[in-house]
Amino acid sequence: EKMRLFVAQRQRRVPYRVQLSLLGLLLILAGCGGNTEEEPLVREPVTLTLMAFNIGETWEQAEGYAIEQFQLQEPNISFEQRPFNQAPQQAMTSTPAPDLMTSGAYSFLHQAAQSGLVIDLSELWAETGLNEAFSPGFQQLSAYEGKQYYLPVAFAWTGIYYNRQLFADYGLQPPTTWDEFIQICDQLKAYGEIPLSLSGQDAWMSMLWFDYLDLRLNGADVHRALLQGQLPYSDARIQNVIETWQMLFANGYFVERPELVGSLDAIHNIVRGDNGLIGRQKSAMILTGPFWMSDVPDVFRAELDFFPFPTMNANVAPAEVVTTLGYMAPRSGTHPEATLAFLRFMGSLEGQTAMAQQLGAATLWAPARSDIDGELLSTAVKQGMALTAEAPNLFSPFVLSLPNAAWAPVELAWQRYMRNTDETVAFLDALEAMRQRGQAEGWWQQ
Repeated sequence: EKMRLFVAQRQRRVPYRVQLSLLGLLLILAGCGGNTEEEPLVREPVTLTLMAFNIGETWEQAEGYAIEQFQLQEPNISFEQRPFNQAPQQAMTSTPAPDLMTSGAYSFLHQAAQSGLVIDLSELWAETGLNEAFSPGFQQLSAYEGKQYYLPVAFAWTGIYYNRQLFADYGLQPPTTWDEFIQICDQLKAYGEIPLSLSGQDAWMSMLWFDYLDLRLNGADVHRALLQGQLPYSDARIQNVIETWQMLFANGYFVERPELVGSLDAIHNIVRGDNGLIGRQKSAMILTGPFWMSDVPDVFRAELDFFPFPTMNANVAPAEVVTTLGYMAPRSGTHPEATLAFLRFMGSLEGQTAMAQQLGAATLWAPARSDIDGELLSTAVKQGMALTAEAPNLFSPFVLSLPNAAWAPVELAWQRYMRNTDETVAFLDALEAMRQRGQAEGWWQQ
């Protein structure tokens, strides 16, 4: 379930998160408005090739509608969709290369920017006012050396999800500080409840604990240095992170044998209206995001709410972890003018409003722009947008932030740690060995 990419449910569709993980295996192995001109910018017929993840029917319909609205302005531009069946860097250097690629603000985007494989979109951002429409956190997340190579369209936030009725039954309120969070965990244990669910089979989701403990204890600069291979895992601050996490295991807050729990089962653990049919170890909370909720039935999702990861150090500025979705444009694409016209529209208020209208109030994705009409958005999406709007620093999940070559050794170290969570030293040693190997082999380009 861990390193994920495509073929599919319904038509045998596989969720976007699974597609990205299988993409990881391939890698390991290998403005403020749309164009308002009456006359189209592109005068001759052009077909743009869009290499896209199979994200799901709802997203595809919304994107299709947005493309139709764009084509009202640019009728000479048509689209041909191609599935991701190779690593992004390979696709960018293939012949012919795609004009557009679905992407998140992950390590392969930054590596492509380092290698000069994607178009610099900084001028487009400036011309269309995207610097004002996107929060500082998004600007920082999608930038490389001060320039923008990516157009964010939507994102999924991260929070501690909990069962509302269970909290109400015990008279509990969502905590804001770490001490309050620990107190709630102790109260739940005293009531005979398992406080926290966890999937030991999903490094991407479960390593969110590592992300947030580091961000809340040490701050964005330390976390960024760690992800960029500049800080050893033997650093005392990182040791404090893993020791804090291990304390949660030692206190019995997590489900037993997490290495046997898949990501969907981990979420089902906090559902109570299933009459015991799903989720084997009923729990109260889980650190996750709506990104992982796509396979949870609406009736069960309605039981859940979320709160931000608690504050641990009042002197540390807030930072959040998000899963993003948007576009990058290979430099080797054959139709740059048409490509930039489409990106201008998709970054505009008109384009992202079109997406929000079609995704509907039940969507699991929040618009990247901060000025979308709130009437189009669900309460949860508004909460997620408010959460990230206040954060000057946004990060992608730990695994996706590392160089592609690091994914396999991190996955192996994680699996071993989940089987024996007392082995914190061995876990950090394995991560440090990965970092040193990456430094020697140039995984992080300087």
